Amino acid sequence: MIAVWGWALLLAQGGLAAPDPGAASALVAGPVAHPAHLPADSAQLLGDARTAQARFERLRIRNAPYTWGWSQGECTERVGRLCLQLSGTGREPDPWATGRQVEPEGETVIEARAELLEELERVAREIPGDPWVVGQWVRYLGEAGDWKDALEAARGCRSTRPGWCDSLEALAAHGLGEMDEAERLHRRAIEQMDPEEREARLDPEWLVDVETWRALRDLDGAERDALVERIWRRANPWFSTPVNELWVEHLSRHTRAEIREGTRTPYGFNWGRDLAQILVRFGEESGFERIRETSLQLGPPPVIGRGQVGARFLLPSARALLDQEAPEPSDFSTEGLVARSLHRAGVTHRIRDLEAQVARFQRGDSLLVAAAWRYPPPPEGHEYWEGVAADTLPPPRPRLPESALLLQPWDPPLGWNGEHERMRELVRGSRPVAGGEGEAGGYALSLGSPGTKLLSIEVREPERARGWRYRDRVVPVSHRAAESSESSESLESSGSSETSGAPGQLSVSDLLLLEIRPDAEIVGRDEPPSDGVITDSDGTIESVVPRAAPSLRLAPAPVELAWEVYGLGEPVEYLTVLLEVGSSERGVFRRLGEALRIVGARTPTRIRWEERVEVGEAPGSPLFRRLGVDLSDLSSGVHELRLEVSLANGERAEATLRIEIDPSSD
Repeated sequence: MIAVWGWALLLAQGGLAAPDPGAASALVAGPVAHPAHLPADSAQLLGDARTAQARFERLRIRNAPYTWGWSQGECTERVGRLCLQLSGTGREPDPWATGRQVEPEGETVIEARAELLEELERVAREIPGDPWVVGQWVRYLGEAGDWKDALEAARGCRSTRPGWCDSLEALAAHGLGEMDEAERLHRRAIEQMDPEEREARLDPEWLVDVETWRALRDLDGAERDALVERIWRRANPWFSTPVNELWVEHLSRHTRAEIREGTRTPYGFNWGRDLAQILVRFGEESGFERIRETSLQLGPPPVIGRGQVGARFLLPSARALLDQEAPEPSDFSTEGLVARSLHRAGVTHRIRDLEAQVARFQRGDSLLVAAAWRYPPPPEGHEYWEGVAADTLPPPRPRLPESALLLQPWDPPLGWNGEHERMRELVRGSRPVAGGEGEAGGYALSLGSPGTKLLSIEVREPERARGWRYRDRVVPVSHRAAESSESSESLESSGSSETSGAPGQLSVSDLLLLEIRPDAEIVGRDEPPSDGVITDSDGTIESVVPRAAPSLRLAPAPVELAWEVYGLGEPVEYLTVLLEVGSSERGVFRRLGEALRIVGARTPTRIRWEERVEVGEAPGSPLFRRLGVDLSDLSSGVHELRLEVSLANGERAEATLRIEIDPSSD
C-alpha cells in the first residue's frame, strides 16, 4: 500500500492501444468530415475550430518542460492505455507533503491559447448552437483562469442538447467559486437529461473503494438508489456549508470529460473512456512534462500529466458506507493510505483530520455530546500548507473563524433532503495557543435530537482554503448487561451492545477524559479511593467540559475520568464500581502463546470500590462521578479503560474507552 498525496499519468508501455470499445469518438488530425446536419459554411467553421484545438495541444507538448523518465513498474494502476502513479511516502505518509510542482507555462503556450480562444470565439458566435465549439470555448477560458468570461460564453450557448448549456454554466460558476449557483445549475441540467444519462452522471462507482464498488455492482433498483444517496450524503466534505461541494465537483468533472470528447489530447492520442475515467476520479492535470530518456528513443518523447497538489480521498470507507459493521473515526479520514479517487472540492478544499475526544451523555431522550479538539501544527519551518507558499497566505487570525458540531440522521429515508442539524451549544470555549495568539483547539457541550447520528466536528478557515474535521457515528448511550461470573471482569472477554438505556434501566455514559486538577485525588494500581469517588456541588458534566482532554493520545501521567450513571429509579444506598486498565494490543504470537498456555494472559490493572449514593442524587437524575487515575506506569501503545457499575439486585452496566499512551504527546 502507498500513500496518496499526488498523482501522475503516462501512456502505458506498448504504445497506442486499440481504442476502448466504450471510448468517445476520436479526432484524427487532418481533414475533418463535415457533419451532415451543418451547412457547408458551418461545417468549415467547425473544421477550423477542431484544427486549431489540435494545433494548440501539439504546441503545448512541444513546449512542455522535461523531466527524467520513470519506470513502468511504478504504475499503481493501469487504466486502459494509461499508467497511473499515486505518489506518497509509504505507510506513514508525511501529512504536509506538497506533491510534485509543475513549472508554469511559458509565454509561447499562453500566446497560443489566446489565439485559440480568438478562433473559438469567432466560430462560436457564428454557430452558437454547436455544443462542441461552445464547450471548448468555456474550457480554454477556464484553463486561462478567465472564469468570468467563461460564464458569459456559457450563457451564450444555444445548443439543443438537453442540459448541456446549463452544465457549461454550472462549470463556469464552479470555477468562480459560486458553489450555490453551480449546484442549482447542475440540478437543473440533470433534470433535463434522460434517465440513463442522469444515472451515469450521479453514479459514484469510479470514486469509491473496491468493496463499495462491488456492492454497487451487485445492487439494482431502489436498493442501489439508496446506497448511491447514502454515499453522497456521508461523503459531503463539510456539513457546515449549504452545498455538498463534492457532489458539485463530481458533476463538473463529468462536464469537463464530455467537453473533451472528440478532441486532441496532450498525450498525443485522442480522447477516450480511459481518460474520462481518470478525469472523473482525479480531476484535471495541473501541468504536463516530457520524459527525457537516457537511451535512444524513436518518435516524440512520452508525456506525463501531473495531478493537482493537495487533493484528498474524501469518500468514507466501505465500513462507513455499507452498514455491515460499526465504523470508526478513521473510516471518515481524508488521510487514508490508498485511494480510488482524489478531490480538492470547494472553497475549503485542504482538509486535515482533527484530533478530538467525543463522549456521549443523555438528557431524557436527547443526545448530549461533550467534545474537545485540537489542531495539528505544521512541522517547524515548513514552507507549505498543502502546496501553498506561506508568504502568499493572509496573516494568522486571532482565532479560527468557523467551527461547529453538526449532526445528520445516520440512515434517513430515501429522498431525505433535510438540513444538517447544528447542535444546540450549552458550553463552548477555545484553547489558546501556548505562548502566543490564536486558537489551538476548542471544546463544547452540545445537545442534539434523539437517534443514531453521523457527528461532524468542523473547523474551517475559508480565506486560507483549509480546515480540519472529525467524524464518527454516535448512538444513544449504551449499556452492557455484564455476566455475573468473575470472567466478565476480564478486559478481553467484554463485549458491547448498542441498545439504548431505557428509562429505569441501569446504564452508564461514555467515559470523558479530563486534564488533571492539582487537588484531585489520584488512585493507582489495586488502590481504591479512600473516600469513594470525588464529588462536590459543582460536579456536573457542564462544569468539567472545559478540562476535557483534546485527544485520546496521552503522555503517561495522571488523568481524571468523568461519567454519569442513569436508571437509578429507586433510592440506592451503595453502588459497586470496577475500573480496569489493560493493554488492547495483542500480536499474533502473543495470542498463540496464550492459547497454548506458553505465556499467561496479561492481567489488567483493576480497582474496585463500593460507594454510597447520597440522598438527593437519585432517583430520576443522572449521577455524576469523576476520579483521578494514575497512568504513569503504562507502557507505550493502545490501552483500554473499562468501567463497570452494579447494584445489589444484580443489574450491571459498563463503558469502555480506548486510549494511546505516547511519551512524546504534550
